[in-house]
Amino acid sequence: MYKTQISCLIIIFFIGVFYFASKKQKSRSSEWFSALLCCSFFQLIFDIASVYTVNHLDTIHPVINRIVHIFFMGLMLAVFFIAYKYLKSIIEEEIRQKIKYYNFSLIPLVITILGVIFLPLSYIETPKGNYSYGPAAFMTYIGVAVYVFFIIRLMVQYGRNLPSKKKMAIYIALISEIPIAIYQMIFPLALITCLGMVLLNLGIYMTTENPDALLAEQLKKEKARADTANQAKTNFLANMSHEIRTPITAVLGMNELILRESKEEGIKQYAKNIDVAAKSLLSIINDILDITKIEAGKLSVIYAEYNFAAIIKDVVNMISFKSNIKELEFKVIVDEKIPMKLIGDDIRLKQILVNLLNNAVKYTNKGTITFEVTQKPSVKENFVEIFFSVKDTGIGIKEEDMEKLCAPFERIEEKRNRNIEGTGLGMSITKQLLDLLGSKLQVSSIYGEGSEFSFVLSQKIADAKPMGRLEEHKESITNTYQPLFAAPEAKILLVDDNELNRRVFTGLLKETKIQIDEAGGGKECLDMVTKTSYDIIFLDHMMPEPDGLETFRIMKEMKDYPCKNTPVVILTANAVVGAKEKYMHEGFNAFLEKPIDYVKLEKLIKLLLKESLITSVDSAETYKSECNIEFPPVEGIDWQYARPHFKNDRALYDTVRFFVSSIAFEAEELERLLLDVQTDTGRKNYTTKVHGMKNSAATVGIIPLAGIAKVLEDAGRSCDTETIETMTPIFLTYWKSYKEKMSCFSDLAENIKEKSAKEHQNEIHALMQQIKSAAEEMDIDKLDALSEELKNYRFEQQAKEQVEKIQKAIFNFNVEFLQESTNLTIFK
Repeated sequence: MYKTQISCLIIIFFIGVFYFASKKQKSRSSEWFSALLCCSFFQLIFDIASVYTVNHLDTIHPVINRIVHIFFMGLMLAVFFIAYKYLKSIIEEEIRQKIKYYNFSLIPLVITILGVIFLPLSYIETPKGNYSYGPAAFMTYIGVAVYVFFIIRLMVQYGRNLPSKKKMAIYIALISEIPIAIYQMIFPLALITCLGMVLLNLGIYMTTENPDALLAEQLKKEKARADTANQAKTNFLANMSHEIRTPITAVLGMNELILRESKEEGIKQYAKNIDVAAKSLLSIINDILDITKIEAGKLSVIYAEYNFAAIIKDVVNMISFKSNIKELEFKVIVDEKIPMKLIGDDIRLKQILVNLLNNAVKYTNKGTITFEVTQKPSVKENFVEIFFSVKDTGIGIKEEDMEKLCAPFERIEEKRNRNIEGTGLGMSITKQLLDLLGSKLQVSSIYGEGSEFSFVLSQKIADAKPMGRLEEHKESITNTYQPLFAAPEAKILLVDDNELNRRVFTGLLKETKIQIDEAGGGKECLDMVTKTSYDIIFLDHMMPEPDGLETFRIMKEMKDYPCKNTPVVILTANAVVGAKEKYMHEGFNAFLEKPIDYVKLEKLIKLLLKESLITSVDSAETYKSECNIEFPPVEGIDWQYARPHFKNDRALYDTVRFFVSSIAFEAEELERLLLDVQTDTGRKNYTTKVHGMKNSAATVGIIPLAGIAKVLEDAGRSCDTETIETMTPIFLTYWKSYKEKMSCFSDLAENIKEKSAKEHQNEIHALMQQIKSAAEEMDIDKLDALSEELKNYRFEQQAKEQVEKIQKAIFNFNVEFLQESTNLTIFK
């Protein structure tokens, strides 16, 4: 009769021993579980005692029997009350707030215990054994039922907030206790309530209160908390870097104006100091942006064909300038047998080399910096192993500081090197970039004598011709270009209010033979998608009403139109960490950063187009620049910034020419919008326009001008009309000055045009007639193509002025002028 209860008592005892002997996390729920174990233990003792007294009524005094039963039933009620309080505390810990709707939970316990004490209790004698019966016993069942109801209600209301293991503990308790209680009521002699107590405690102990389980859960929570904190830090740094970089670019632009316009030498010297400091700060911000992209997994490797000699030449020129300032000897040793053309990520390679060489210059006060590039034997066919080494005679690194070398935001010997600028991010970025490229940084150093940083990079060979002597390579080397695919049957829609952006985009895809329709805004786009079926839609974000996002949302709500299932790609300059996810959440199929990288553009289109529309390209068919263009230095223009966004020098040249031809028109348009800037609509249109001018300036490499435009764009968004009205005239003066500054491109045109217009008058007259016909038919695409054809000829001054007027009329779609002007004779 007592075997079951004694076994249960022993199990509870050992659970208690293990639990109290272990190191526990102090919390409200753990305190309630401790109380549950103790209460269950004593309840089982009185359960055993009550069974003995009720079966020995003739020898045990009735008062003793009643006291034992009061403790037995009272402790049973207490067990369920504590189980309820335990569950409530777990939920409160999970949701981190108090549950206010169950403050009366102690009342049922008090009432039922008073019932157990004062209500009659009878005993029924049977041949198999005796058991208690009557109102007092029924009060116990009622109390248990009340707390089971409370537990079920808590689970229904808050169960979703509980981890799966904790929910499992409660379900085990409920599933076991409810049928046991019902069975006990039907068969009073079964005496299995003790089994319910054990299952309740054992289930909770094994799933939630076991020290190992608690430790695992705590580690999981800490990891999640650390990941959340790290992500928050990454997002903050990324957004902060982006937001700081924007005004710094504007500072550089405005400072450039001071340097040009100020006559006082003192002011100019201050401006030069600002220029140095701002560029240094910009470099730091770019490092932080890179490290956050790496941590967020947003930094990717883009493989493309590149000219190896050009990369090395650029790096050497950049570092030579810095080493000369510090009067250091800069030795360059480059293996002449390294293949000319390789396939890899040239941008990341250049970043790695610049980081390593910059560090060498920064930490070397006298002596030599040696940059060595040699070819190693490769085990892979059509691959080359290239060994890069940067040696210096600088301060060196202590053995104990080696581990800190590549840790982000760590600087070695800060007190000693406090005068050296930097964030401690350069080496961390270098190491992680090399990891992305499948290489590893090797470091050797002797403290006080110097250091060597080296790595081996495997690159695929595109052209095995040796690069030869580095000195023989010009700084501007034009690469051959081959499209990834051709798709003459494919049709895409480009939506962008900026004409220059559209020109660049269509130029990048010219050799793919894709048919491109253009829309200058959201309204035009919405009209076109209802009439024509497109394979891909490229949608700029920042446009006049409706903007790209609004246009896309309207398109999603439209029903039964040809482009219902067409992939839509968002074009945007908003490339901070998290921006892509926001756009993808809106429902866009892809995200493309501005300025557009032609390699990314082609890869994306190839991915989104149906396979049936894609045709292969003959590997022998390559597209070269019509000539190797040496771009003349122009004040304020960074050709190295502009070049990576174009397939070749000719594409950049054509874009620059178009930019120059549109300077006056764009300025007139902004002046007109400035008149209405006090109204909400006018200010929004002004902001959109200056945003487009910012992108145009950045596309051709005029970074200071783009920076000032960004200040005006931000002023428009923040309704700062005072800044707009004050700075716009300054901006426009600077903007218009590039008409004269870039006039050298007219002279440059004479050197790159292959045909003399005077020698091909018949061809020119034929072109003029085609322009007239296209104007009458209002065929915009054909007019654009014919305008491009005119660029292939050299014109005398008088004819050139007439041709420029015709090209401007094509740009403005002035049909009447075109019909009249093309009847005139270009050559007199």
